[in-house]
Amino acid sequence: MAVGIAKEKNIDIKLIAVDDLIRDEDNQANDIFKRNILNELKEIILTEPFEQKLYEAEKIKYNYTN
Repeated sequence: MAVGIAKEKNIDIKLIAVDDLIRDEDNQANDIFKRNILNELKEIILTEPFEQKLYEAEKIKYNYTN
């Protein structure tokens, strides 16, 4: 059931833990969804500082060339 729900919601199946498989469908889906959101947030947190530095570098480059 959990695998079907995960595929339906386009969630990475690797996020499904063994404990999820012995729980009811709603709790399984909620926990998988939460883990998916947390992984996305971690990725955003790691990407944001890089993008900020890139933006600052582009600003410096623009100011230097003009």
